Amino acid sequence: MYEAICDNCGKKCEIPFKPMTDKPVYCSSCYSEREGGDRRDRRNNERHRFEEKRMFSATCSKCGKKFELPFKPTGERNVYCNDCFKGDGNNPTTKDSTNQCNKEQMEALGKKLDKIIELLTPKAIEKDIPVEAKEKKVKEKKEVKKKAATKKK
Repeated sequence: MYEAICDNCGKKCEIPFKPMTDKPVYCSSCYSEREGGDRRDRRNNERHRFEEKRMFSATCSKCGKKFELPFKPTGERNVYCNDCFKGDGNNPTTKDSTNQCNKEQMEALGKKLDKIIELLTPKAIEKDIPVEAKEKKVKEKKEVKKKAATKKK
């Protein structure tokens, strides 16, 4: 704690911070008067305002149930009641659609993984191809390269 002199009433007081020369310092009673009451009073007022928060009527986009929200829905997005939002299984449509969605995602993921494995697996083992066929492929590649080179010139 630091000793200071109140800029309002001139009394000595203790404050929990080192006073700066450019900012005024107030004792607790002057501070309360300036701020319109004790800090605890302000906290209670803020809590009171929160409890009186306005609620807005809405209809669940999934099940059609009427419910209230702490904000005004704009209509740009779907709004859901607690049961549909949680997807806790009490609403059969939520449970079925979630399972169906997961099943479709897993199938799509499986197809993608199969494609990746296919791309990473060697197509044919070179030793199974006859030597003549290997030589023929090599010659064909060389000819294609020669043709491409002569066309560029």
